[in-house]
Amino acid sequence: HEFFNNTFHHSNRFTGCSEAEVIYLGTSADLFQGNVFHDNDGADLNLRSNGAAFTITDTRIEQNRFYANGYRCGAGAVVVQNSRRTLIRNNLFHDLGNGPAIWIFHGSSDTTIYNNTFYKTGGSGYGANDGAIWIAAGSAGTGIKNNIFYQNRAAATTLAPTSSPSGGRCGAISMGMGSATSRMCGCSSTC
Repeated sequence: HEFFNNTFHHSNRFTGCSEAEVIYLGTSADLFQGNVFHDNDGADLNLRSNGAAFTITDTRIEQNRFYANGYRCGAGAVVVQNSRRTLIRNNLFHDLGNGPAIWIFHGSSDTTIYNNTFYKTGGSGYGANDGAIWIAAGSAGTGIKNNIFYQNRAAATTLAPTSSPSGGRCGAISMGMGSATSRMCGCSSTC
């Protein structure tokens, strides 16, 4: 599936918040490029297979803009679960509500997150899940490189430095207990 240059807004308005995504896919080799997602109640993209692990492979999420999402139902912008080799690059995540901009859930491996900008992401009400990026236990091989984190609502546990040269807060990445190894470069450093 390919999603190019679309605008998704004011979607997934439900009385409850269970499975309140704009797009829920359990397929492989999907491409999301140049889209705008805004003013949606829950997550914008949910890449998840409820069956065997790693049935979703090689999804690319690039050059999209995510803002003003997740204020009512949480979940920020992108949820990755039971997926392998997901690439999230060159996106802008800003002014998101509850929950992190990106959730990497159990059963996922080799997710790469680079050249993205996170501004005022992460919310309140999820405790340790409040960072810009949440890496859950049971995920492995997540790579985070060359991203910009500015004025995010920091998580209780952070891997990034707590300040940047511009004065913004970089402490926006949290890892779940028992999470496998992840590679992460600081806000202004390179790997």
